[in-house]
Amino acid sequence: KRGIRHDVLNAKNHEREAEIVAGAGQKGAVTIATNMAGRGTDIKLGEGVEELGGLAVIGTERHESRRIDDQLRGRSGRQGDKGDSRFYLSLQDELMIRFGSERLQKMMSRLGLDDSTPIESKMVSRAVESAQKRVEGNNFDARKRILEYDEVLRKQREIIYNERNSIIDEEDSSQVVDAMLRSTLQRSINYYINTADDEPEYQPFIDYINDIFLQEGDITEDDIKGKDAEDIFEVVWAKIEAAYQSQKDILEEQMNEFERMILLRSIDSHWTDHID
Repeated sequence: KRGIRHDVLNAKNHEREAEIVAGAGQKGAVTIATNMAGRGTDIKLGEGVEELGGLAVIGTERHESRRIDDQLRGRSGRQGDKGDSRFYLSLQDELMIRFGSERLQKMMSRLGLDDSTPIESKMVSRAVESAQKRVEGNNFDARKRILEYDEVLRKQREIIYNERNSIIDEEDSSQVVDAMLRSTLQRSINYYINTADDEPEYQPFIDYINDIFLQEGDITEDDIKGKDAEDIFEVVWAKIEAAYQSQKDILEEQMNEFERMILLRSIDSHWTDHID
């Protein structure tokens, strides 16, 4: 607005970046830079600049991380050169709004200071440093939780990959299918039969079994009524095993490949849903 000539260093214009950095230390040069731009580069002072006090770094706000502030400060006074740095903050800056601006605003009100009155005191510096420590502590806790989650996910991934590999490497997938069928049957008995306080309602269990494993009418209430859970398992398993063997006899060699494809697709689908 005031017509001050300047260059903008924003880590986007790579072709001009070296040229801008090279000229940033010249007498009268004004360079506006983002946090990320020109990191790790020394700005060499031009003729007569050191006599005037060296490179002056002006920060428009404090970063959540004190390390970033130190990097900005470190642009001046490199390699023993003279330099100075100064930060200008507002109580409306994000860091101050999140941590500490309310206390400072109350203090300004008590002292009768308006929003445009500049404040320079150790209390402000301590408030900023305290806010940065709280943010860094929160970020550390967040990273720690992410690492813990990653470790849980790593163990789960290991289990899933081992399961997939066993299916791929197994010549006969019927053992895997057999174990899954037995496990599913046992869980359904536990859910529909064993959890009943009084006489269980058999029809929901029968509908589930016929829908998942068999065909309508293959299992009836007369087949299982009055039997305990162990006997029900044996009765139902005999029918499931017979139906399974019948399908194997029909498909013969294709059955194994078909089972492997279905198992892998099922594992991949559920694993994708899980990590999403």
